[in-house]
Amino acid sequence: MVLSPGTKAPDFSLNQAPAGRLGIDPEWAAAALAEGRFEPRVREDLSSGVRSGVNGTPTFFINGQRYDGPVDLLLETLRQALISPSAH
Repeated sequence: MVLSPGTKAPDFSLNQAPAGRLGIDPEWAAAALAEGRFEPRVREDLSSGVRSGVNGTPTFFINGQRYDGPVDLLLETLRQALISPSAH
């Protein structure tokens, strides 16, 4: 799911059941969503992503650089970044 400025937030009302499976009180989760308790943080994260060039998920950054390569080379790219961090 991609949210961009001006996009209507999805309806999470049907997603309360997973909260219980994660050990989160479903009633607390429902109240938090209804109140928009986390909306400022979500908007902050969204803006940060937009500023960083994120236009979808997942987006990977390796040593501060967005990785736009093929998925099948991601693991090898990460290994190379660990061996030679300044090269990426």
